[in-house]
Amino acid sequence: MKNNPEMIKQAMASQFGGAEGKQSDAQKEQMSKIVDSFSQMDDAKLDRYLKVANGVQRVARPALSAFGKTKDALGVSAKTLVVLINLIALACLWGLVRWWKLRNTGGIGDGDTLDDVLLHQEEMPPEIVAGYEDEF
Repeated sequence: MKNNPEMIKQAMASQFGGAEGKQSDAQKEQMSKIVDSFSQMDDAKLDRYLKVANGVQRVARPALSAFGKTKDALGVSAKTLVVLINLIALACLWGLVRWWKLRNTGGIGDGDTLDDVLLHQEEMPPEIVAGYEDEF
């Protein structure tokens, strides 16, 4: 990259723009600035950026391969799979919030916990002691 930045610019232009006529002047200028900034960067900083990029790629590779396998197994487009994943995440979040509310309120409402409701009941239900053996 440092030895021949023009070659990198041409490779990026052909990869991202296809034929020469498909790229705008602004895109060409932006790619030129990016390559120039990387070619003028010192070796230590460039090495650090490359290590970070390789680390991100190492972490993202299993997720991307799982995404691709799931997409192929379901036979859907990537857009549809992303929408499905978001819907599943929202359903899980809704279930978690619902569970948290029921756990803390006991399903009674008004913010009272189930223990508070049971302790402050005015009247306890009648206890049936006599006659339970006669039915069996």
